[in-house]
Amino acid sequence: MPPLAGAQVITSYDLTFARASGYGGWTNTYNGTISPASVAGFYSYTGGSGTLNDGIVSTSASNNQLFTLTNGSGGPVVSPTITLHLDASYFITGIEVFGGGPGSPPGNYYFGNLAGATFNFGQGSSLALGSTDFGPANLIGGHSIDDLFSFANTSFASIATNTITLGNFQLDTQVAAFGVTEIKVFGLATPEPHTVALLAAGLLAVGWIARQRRPGRDRLA
Repeated sequence: MPPLAGAQVITSYDLTFARASGYGGWTNTYNGTISPASVAGFYSYTGGSGTLNDGIVSTSASNNQLFTLTNGSGGPVVSPTITLHLDASYFITGIEVFGGGPGSPPGNYYFGNLAGATFNFGQGSSLALGSTDFGPANLIGGHSIDDLFSFANTSFASIATNTITLGNFQLDTQVAAFGVTEIKVFGLATPEPHTVALLAAGLLAVGWIARQRRPGRDRLA
């Protein structure tokens, strides 16, 4: 499946259980608040923008946000989340997640290691989706480094939202880590209130005209 075209604006994003810039040689930028998470070595990012929405698709571990699902051998398991804030409400059609890479050098399974995620549009219910790989292959793991999540023919296709949370990430390999260098969101704009009002008024007018033309209304007195 080819990449989508015409992305919407991500105004900011929040992260939970993310790795800080510099960990393991992976770097990222963020202009919001970064604070320690409840598990040592992980951080919460809130109220800002940076690597994931800067329009730059990296091809390395530089400008690439690293996520790991554990804090090392025998360490606690964590469940990172990514929450995207859009400039308006949209009916979401697809989300592209770019992994960077392609993995060699410096030989790394992390690039594009996503296989699935669970989505929440802020209305309470969630939707688990597998991804469709696209882009070049990771030279170490063999999987493609970019992932497309399509909402076509799902229950979420009819939900308008300006907030999207990704979590419960599923991976292509047994390596419990992945990188994200950019995210793009695609969707259809919701009608403006005045457009809805005009449409309603038009429908009322059509109904009134139809009633005036019912049989018997046009007979001469």
